[in-house]
Amino acid sequence: MAKVCIIGTEAATHSTFQSILEENGHAVESWGIDNHVDVDVAILDIGNRATTEVSALTLQARHQFPNVPLLVVVDDRAAFRAIDALRLGASHYVVKSALKTDLSAFVDLVLSMQNIGEGKTLFQDYPTLEELEKRYMKIVLEKTLGRKERAAKILGINRRTLYRKEREYGWVSADDDSESMVVEREV
Repeated sequence: MAKVCIIGTEAATHSTFQSILEENGHAVESWGIDNHVDVDVAILDIGNRATTEVSALTLQARHQFPNVPLLVVVDDRAAFRAIDALRLGASHYVVKSALKTDLSAFVDLVLSMQNIGEGKTLFQDYPTLEELEKRYMKIVLEKTLGRKERAAKILGINRRTLYRKEREYGWVSADDDSESMVVEREV
């Protein structure tokens, strides 16, 4: 659950933002730039405001929440106004027609990115690149019946690199001169 501050909205727009966020399990902690609360995300509704007003609101939001991702919401016909906000430090922008899907997705992304710094990974359920490489190499070696030259060609690597990887992954002993791999079957 993210703590969110909504800035620059009118009451009707604020309630729309709040309902979208609460439907997705996020809490709106404050409304307005003058509230000094600890939040995970700040949302700035610039709507169809003039460039000078967009600049002033963005700078004020950046000053109030310097280390917090800032999402800018713009009217569909004024999406070009987001460019000014992005130049001044906004993290992302969403047009109001896509608000229902993009608003919560952005907040979820921010939360997952913040969790990375706490020893978590963005995709905890996904294997590492090294693990994928190991799995793929095993599959290729099984399909080629352990023939190194053929496996190396399919993998797009040199045969010596394949031998080195096998030793690195512990599939053969470092002092094994035959350089043959015993393919382990996973049960």
